[in-house]
Amino acid sequence: TPIAFTTSPLTSPSIQTLTNSTPPTMMFRAVFLAAFCVAAASACTQQISPCDGFTGTATNLKITTDVPFDSLKKGDTYKMTLEYDLPAPITKGHDIVKGTLSGIPVVNQDDNLCDDLSAAKPSCPVPAGHVVQVFDASISSDTPSGTLDATSTWTDDGKDILCIHTTICV
Repeated sequence: TPIAFTTSPLTSPSIQTLTNSTPPTMMFRAVFLAAFCVAAASACTQQISPCDGFTGTATNLKITTDVPFDSLKKGDTYKMTLEYDLPAPITKGHDIVKGTLSGIPVVNQDDNLCDDLSAAKPSCPVPAGHVVQVFDASISSDTPSGTLDATSTWTDDGKDILCIHTTICV
């Protein structure tokens, strides 16, 4: 799926343990860290773009959204359009999605590319030539607060096709 964040809230036994009979200095550090994370999230620049320095078989990648991407927040839905040129059709492949929340790894998955493209037109096989695909996307209202930073890299038989980098400040 080109990056649509529908994340569930993170739960951590260490956070639960921290609040049960935690010494005051440790609690102060935890509160300071939480405040720092909120400050870091507010300094974030929300964006979606081709990955910097990435070279794949798809060229001239343009990513647009139907609303200004930097205005999106929790609970919003939007349409994302990918426009690119392909030298050969996409008939199979992988969508490798990696993401962090305020620097902590939260996503590392390898999806079937054609399954992820099934909601777009054209879906697999994606013909060679100039391609325009529109995806419905959303930022789930239960997405944890912080800076979500993710990449979606499409590959086929070990060859890179394209890469999308997304930063969402929630």
